[in-house]
This record gives sequence, structure tokens and C-alpha cells, in this order.
Amino acid sequence: MRNLVLITIDCLRADADTPELNKLGGLRFTNAISASAQTPSSFSAMLSGWLPLDCGGRLKLNRSPRVGIAERLKNQGYHTAGFHSNPWLSRVHGWDIGFDTYKDVAYKGRLYALAEEVDKAVKKWLRKAKQPFFLWVHYMDCHEPYRLENMPERIEGKREAYREAVATTDKHVVGLIEQLPSDTAIIVTADHGQAFMEHGMHGHSHSLYEELIHVPLVLIKGSTYNLEEQRITSLLNIPTMLLWEAGVVDDSHSYRLGVAYSQLADWQDRDKLITGKLPRMSSLRTDTHKLITCEGKWPYFERDEVELYDLENDPEEKVNLWINTS
Repeated sequence: MRNLVLITIDCLRADADTPELNKLGGLRFTNAISASAQTPSSFSAMLSGWLPLDCGGRLKLNRSPRVGIAERLKNQGYHTAGFHSNPWLSRVHGWDIGFDTYKDVAYKGRLYALAEEVDKAVKKWLRKAKQPFFLWVHYMDCHEPYRLENMPERIEGKREAYREAVATTDKHVVGLIEQLPSDTAIIVTADHGQAFMEHGMHGHSHSLYEELIHVPLVLIKGSTYNLEEQRITSLLNIPTMLLWEAGVVDDSHSYRLGVAYSQLADWQDRDKLITGKLPRMSSLRTDTHKLITCEGKWPYFERDEVELYDLENDPEEKVNLWINTS
């Protein structure tokens, strides 16, 4: 059985520039959508394959079939390990379920550990890791607060600081990949993106626009190759992808949405709807359109209760077709 690695990057947008990672090639899903713009609910979906509300927004509700991918791979004979420094992913909240090793990487004087500190812990584990293994590594450098010195408060300064953080993380991700055994399948993605005033807000967790739920997704394995899958897919497919690479091809998960990894050659039977979820806010996404529903004021500003966007002709989601046609 081949080794499996899931590398996730907090706040990494789909349009972020990652030249070092791009050099590695792989199968790139250019239209990958996260199930949420919040870390706990996004990872509950990504690591279980279930919609966020179906597993309580976290993996603490681990009764079957709402079990995490680590536990499922452990049952297949994998040694499992996870490394991160995000307080929301702490073992206190139950995220260590199914992991033989789970490290909340220590940090002092900051909200999170930097990539080099996470790498140090991961590489120490790799030197003694039993195979086959499943390894999950989460980087926080693209999350505020950024490290750019003398950063101005203007949004332009935050964008520049974000680009610096992305460049740093890009190098660390590739550096880690280069340390892995050759027979390793690697998935790189993000829990959600980051907004820079595209719709009047900065940060995340406040909306389901594309800058927050359209994320990178790439599968790297074996010899270098470059393929693109442009059809829409959901990060709920990640457990299926990992199980498929582990040789478990009979996983019948009714909640898979978008392009099912095991059904790329026969995708007409797929469910085209991709869902997003925040408290008091939901979205439905197809290849060409997005519907967002909201209960009014949440959490900081008034917004339309229903929004409908033609993403082919309005990729920046500026024209609400629901208002114009109602």
C-alpha cells in the first residue's frame, strides 16, 4: 500500500500564486469548492466526506458512518499522524480521533506556529515513521496576523503580506514533499480562502463568495505529469480520493458531491450541486451558477436574503440576478 499525505493550508485562495508547487505537476482540480468558509466545519466535511451539519461541525461525533478518514485508514492498516497549530483543530475538540500520533505544535507569543516549526515536528516523525502511513499536515502562515514588517493598515498592505505568506508556505510545502518516500500520493488543498474587500469585507467566515470557498486542489503521485480537471468538485471527495489511493475502491458514500474521483470517466451520473454552509447562511453551486441564501443581518452587515450569480459571465459575483429578475 502506498503512503498517503494530505497537506492543507489555511486561508489559501484558488487564485493564489504557488509557482514551486505548480512545478510538481499533478492532477489539478481547477474548480474545487470547500464546504464552508470556517475551519472547523470545512475540515469536518473534508475529513469525513459528510456535510458539516451532518457531523456537528467537528469530528467529535464519530459514530458510524460519520468517522474521519484517519480512523478509516487506520482500520486498513495505516499508521496515522497529524500535525497542526490551529487552536480550532486541537485534540481538545476531538480532532485527534483515529490518529496514532497527533501533534498540536507549540507556539509562544503568536496565534499559531510558523511553517518551519511545523516542518521540524513532521520531519522528526518521518525519520521513524512506520509504513504505510497517512500523514496530515496543516500550515497556518497564510492566516492573519502576518509577519510582514511595518505592514500598513490599508488593504493593499494586507494583500502584500498575504502574498508574502503564500510564497513562504509554497516553499515549505514543496520542501516537505521532497522529504517523502517516492511511493506517496499527496493531496494539497485549503480549508477556505481569504477575502480582501471584494464584497466589502476582509478575512473569512462571513460569506460564501468565491474568494472564500473556491480553493486549490491537486493530487501529486508517481512521475511528474500535468492534468487539469475543470469540472466542479467538492472537498467532500477527499476521503474518497484517499481511500481510492489506498486501494479501497468500493466506498459507496452517498454524500459525495461534484466530480467523484473514482468516476472521472463517467461523470454524467454525478450530482452537480456543491454546497456551502455557515451559520444562518447556505449556498448551492453548479458548474455555472451559485445561489446564496441568508437570514438578513449576519454577522456584521445587512445583505440580500437571496443571491443568484452567473459565474460564467460574472465570476466576481457583482450582479445579483435574483434581485434583477424578481
